[in-house]
Amino acid sequence: MSPGYRPDIDGLRALAVLPVIFYHAGFPGVAGGYAGVDVFFVISGYLITSLILREMEAGNFSIQVFWLRRVRRILPALFLVIIATLVAFSLVYPPHLYLELGQSVLAQTVFASNVLFWQESGYFDSEAHLKPLLHTWSLSVEEQFYLIFPAVLMLLGKFFAAWRFSILLIIALGSLALSVWGAGVEPDAAFYLLPTRAWELGIGCLLAFKVVYRDGSVGTGSWVNEFWAGLGLLGLVLSVIGYDRTTPYPSFYALLPCLSTAMIIWAGSNRRTVVGHVLTWRPVVFVGLISYSLYLWHWPVLVLQRALALEEPGTLAKGGALILSVLLAWLSYRFVETPIRRNIAVFTNPRLVVGTLLVVAMLGIAGTTIHIQQGIPARFSESALQIAAAGEARNPRRQDCVWSKQQGQFSDTWFCRPDPTHPIVKPQLLIWGDSHADALQPLLDGLAREHGVESHFAAYSACPAIAGLDRVNEDASHQCRKFNDYMVNYAIRKKIPNVLLISRFNLYTNGRDRFKQHLPPPLITSDPTKGEASVTSARKDFKAAATAMITKLAQHGIRTYVLLQVPNYNIEPTAYGLKLAIRGRAVAYERPRREIQARQRFVSETFTELSHLGVVVIDPTEVFCDQQSCSPYIDGRSAYRDEHHLSNYGAAQLRPSLVQVFSAPK
Repeated sequence: MSPGYRPDIDGLRALAVLPVIFYHAGFPGVAGGYAGVDVFFVISGYLITSLILREMEAGNFSIQVFWLRRVRRILPALFLVIIATLVAFSLVYPPHLYLELGQSVLAQTVFASNVLFWQESGYFDSEAHLKPLLHTWSLSVEEQFYLIFPAVLMLLGKFFAAWRFSILLIIALGSLALSVWGAGVEPDAAFYLLPTRAWELGIGCLLAFKVVYRDGSVGTGSWVNEFWAGLGLLGLVLSVIGYDRTTPYPSFYALLPCLSTAMIIWAGSNRRTVVGHVLTWRPVVFVGLISYSLYLWHWPVLVLQRALALEEPGTLAKGGALILSVLLAWLSYRFVETPIRRNIAVFTNPRLVVGTLLVVAMLGIAGTTIHIQQGIPARFSESALQIAAAGEARNPRRQDCVWSKQQGQFSDTWFCRPDPTHPIVKPQLLIWGDSHADALQPLLDGLAREHGVESHFAAYSACPAIAGLDRVNEDASHQCRKFNDYMVNYAIRKKIPNVLLISRFNLYTNGRDRFKQHLPPPLITSDPTKGEASVTSARKDFKAAATAMITKLAQHGIRTYVLLQVPNYNIEPTAYGLKLAIRGRAVAYERPRREIQARQRFVSETFTELSHLGVVVIDPTEVFCDQQSCSPYIDGRSAYRDEHHLSNYGAAQLRPSLVQVFSAPK
């Protein structure tokens, strides 16, 4: 087999990058477009291993030359995109988001952005569309692989030459097993980290052995090649259209795109197939040639578009952003990638190493400066910073008071108290809920201290404070149900006279509003085995579960207070207000009160009907709305951290409404 250039692999790169960018743009029909990254991994493993094996056979492999070749291939375009991203987002990003961007730059300079984004992948960290360099996680995975794999292959060649393939196969299978296990217990780690992704590159590595040392163990007749190529293409299509964001990934699901990619590469390794002909069409090859730069540019462009737009960009606008990404990718490929890759003098010149180190140092200094300056707030006016501050505010106790699986099983010692330094006494009030409760905890702790109330607090994100329910699409552990059941039993066992429920109740009974409808609807169900829930079934289950829980509490002399959901909006108030302030415009936004009340009506009526059981309903609508409309802004400041969580300033507006809870009979 000649090691010559294969245009069909460039075409395969096009099949990898296009689903990714369409998926990131939110286009319909490509819900599994993220699988394109797996295609890239297999291609990289195959090409790198083929190159190393052939150079080893020729006796001229040098690990230093290999690394320099990777530097020349990967870093120039990456550095260009990072610098452009830092400059562009310095004009629009508030300090807390620019601080996170600086941290991601620092992480990428040491090939560890995947580790950073794994650590930031919790519920309360900035969402994906706010992280311009999030896509560099896959580059870090590959860079880490490039640092380790050549040395491993050299050692195997020296000491276990006859067993190289078998040992690599065992390593790949171990990585796959770790990926399957991790997807169930640590899904974020399984998604981002090399140990659970190495098997995907490993498939390409193993394929390279079969191609370079072709042994004829697989048929190579034309019909066989056509079969494998066609089957591979079908597998890629099924991955892209069949998977979605709820698919546990990578796990064994990533086998489909990875093996499909290997089939196409294998089928085209000794003869041209119909699929291979399609992949060598000039437009397809062109996209493949610019695929690396296109992958680099498209995500910062899409994130910047969202950062600039007052409303969520539509399909046409996102299409325009992708066209701009293609133009930037071509310019990057034409004037950065290609000249440096082809200039052997630059490649062999020590100045390449020196220049690379200088750019790394420059980016490191930039990232460090952003970190030290806490996002460089001096970039904005005082009014803009006042708006931005709402997005930065977080409950300082959330790491301790918001339950997560990492904290283990629930226990009576886990609850948060207003002042943990005071002696433990019998609690007079139990507060529990989801992230809306977490947003109010600083206010609630303050009220408890002011009124001398021993309160116990617990929150579990995205889990409504109603016992006997599961979230649709939750894993089989039923943690939300277990959490709420524990809260009810705790209140009864401890004879706590009052409970306060705080949750985003409307979301679980109505599904999502117009904002962020691309996300799965987090409806609730009393029986997760009965399939997908509807709004009708969710409401029926909610009403039955709420009635049963509050009846049980009332039978034990426990009074229930319910804080209804605060008004939600179809914008992110902090980001929206900042955009207006930067433009010098008045910070204002209104939503008709009737829309808020329409979403609130079912939950409000459900709890009001239970007033005979002592339920006290607190409606925050009166605080944030007048007779006609509701606004997330009060006196020019944002009362919200995002479209539905209150900021500390917003939470303070609820103080008069919540005083009654802490003045209740002890």
